[in-house]
Amino acid sequence: MEWVLRLGFGGLQNPVLEMYNECDLSKKDYLKTFLEENVVSLESIEFLDTMPVYVIRFTPNTKRSGFVYDCKVYINTKDYAIIKEDFNKTLTKELQKILGTNNSACRRKIKYYKSIENKYYPYLIEYLAGMKDQGYTFSKTEHYIRHSFIMMNEIIPKSKDYKRIKWREKEDENDLLYNREFAYNEAFWKSFNVLYTQEEVTKAKQDLRKEQAIKNQFIENSK
Repeated sequence: MEWVLRLGFGGLQNPVLEMYNECDLSKKDYLKTFLEENVVSLESIEFLDTMPVYVIRFTPNTKRSGFVYDCKVYINTKDYAIIKEDFNKTLTKELQKILGTNNSACRRKIKYYKSIENKYYPYLIEYLAGMKDQGYTFSKTEHYIRHSFIMMNEIIPKSKDYKRIKWREKEDENDLLYNREFAYNEAFWKSFNVLYTQEEVTKAKQDLRKEQAIKNQFIENSK
């Protein structure tokens, strides 16, 4: 099965890198190709967290069979910086029928940026897709989609500080998270405070409270 995955899908991959690198407009080669393949239009002017933004829509030049693309970029009206990207790729009814599913979800990536010392850095990535990691399974009756988040809780804006640690903290493309050991960071979890509004996440938090402390769960599940 691993050989089949490598041949057809590039093999099992580190899900963190897959989430970060997919639809990455900061890569010049990808941005150039993306602009050549899409038509740009100003859709509207909206407010994002009380900030007025231009909503830019990208529409493919040519129709791609089986998929519907809905790509938007939100640009700050003051300094013209990108503060949000939303790439959504869904399945058409025809392809759903071929795949034997009634779910149109295929891939969606939402990336948020914030300003630090007059430069913008990504701080949150939301990703929905069938990721090519150890949790991926082939099924004729189920459509595998994972809903994942990456939150950058530490951003290093100074170039010299970044260069000093970039190789030490570098992610390996083939380093599967299932095989990695993580140390419990008490300081991080003590101050961890993210507001979730999704119904399923709220239910999960309620279920967790019935069991044991988060610290004990983390230590037990990371063995």
